[in-house]
Amino acid sequence: MRNENIMEDLIERITNLIFPPKCIFCQKIINFDTKLFSCQECYKNLSFKYKKQPLIKSIDNFYFDQVICIFEYADDVKEAIKNFKFNGRSDFGKKFADIIQFSTKNMTKYEKFDIIISVPLHNEKLKSRGYNQSFLISKNLSKKLKIKEGSMYLKKVKKTKNQNDLSKFDRMSNLKGAFEVLDSENFLIGKKVILIDDVFTTGSTLNECSRVLKLNGVIEITILVLASGSNFNF
Repeated sequence: MRNENIMEDLIERITNLIFPPKCIFCQKIINFDTKLFSCQECYKNLSFKYKKQPLIKSIDNFYFDQVICIFEYADDVKEAIKNFKFNGRSDFGKKFADIIQFSTKNMTKYEKFDIIISVPLHNEKLKSRGYNQSFLISKNLSKKLKIKEGSMYLKKVKKTKNQNDLSKFDRMSNLKGAFEVLDSENFLIGKKVILIDDVFTTGSTLNECSRVLKLNGVIEITILVLASGSNFNF
């Protein structure tokens, strides 16, 4: 495993020499050997959720158990996430995974988790966008943390309306039957899961995914998101 990590680091260094890394927020070229994801100027101006550390919240009356959120969904962070989702910047998936690992390395014990799962997209939206941005984060974070990536276990089977446009009651109705767990071997029973999404908005989609996962045997779920709005107060 150690030799594998050394080889990965070497490949990354060589790649950075040939294709110098750029700040994810302003696209300025940064030091090829840096472990940061942005230039120093952008880093100073980032809207971290809480004193340059992720906000961790324990949750009652939800199917998930806690939320870890890194940024306020505003300014440069908002623009970078929009570019990631809607402007074809699939390469940001690795960079956002770096951000999560860098920002949360001292905030939780990752070794307790068994699997990382991303919030799925409906096939129609996946085909239109070309990729699931949450899966790209999940896939890259899985490699970094050496935790099994299991997004294949959760599928979105119903096309839904945009949750932001709906009332609280309509959100629940909109999501009813939207997600299914595909776990014929009962692998998920007794597992602790990290559930990945890019932005925490109403929480309804993440809650419905969590409900379905727990119905299928998952015992603990931590939501891990890049950003949330100012209304992230339950």
